[in-house]
Amino acid sequence: MVFNIASTAEHKSVILPAVCLSIPVIPMLVKILLFRFEGEMEKDYVTYAKAKGMQPLYILNVHVLRNVMFSIMQFMKTSIWFMLSNLFINEILFNIPGIFNFIKQYTTVQTPELFAIALFLIYFPIFLIFELYDAVIPKVMKGKE
Repeated sequence: MVFNIASTAEHKSVILPAVCLSIPVIPMLVKILLFRFEGEMEKDYVTYAKAKGMQPLYILNVHVLRNVMFSIMQFMKTSIWFMLSNLFINEILFNIPGIFNFIKQYTTVQTPELFAIALFLIYFPIFLIFELYDAVIPKVMKGKE
């Protein structure tokens, strides 16, 4: 078999759970990317760059992609939380000994400290990455100036 459906002690299931996590997110990402790229390609600065004789791939990579990246990062916040909420279901369906099964197993023993620490270790790195990104991005790109 190309990939395992459920995890066992000897064989870990990796490909199918990753596919199941990414299937709902990929169509939304593609849709947002297409709308944002189409909207940016109709703006005046792209027409000006084309009139100057710049290559379409250069315009897309240098000028348009920079303006689309902010909306992609805004979407990634939603998709990461969506994938984390689906991760618990995937761990149960595919018998994966992951963090959410660990939390479920040990919070039944009445240890709220462990529950709080585990959720903090999940939430804090993601929050830190997005806050650093927001601090680095200029306010002009966010549309606040």
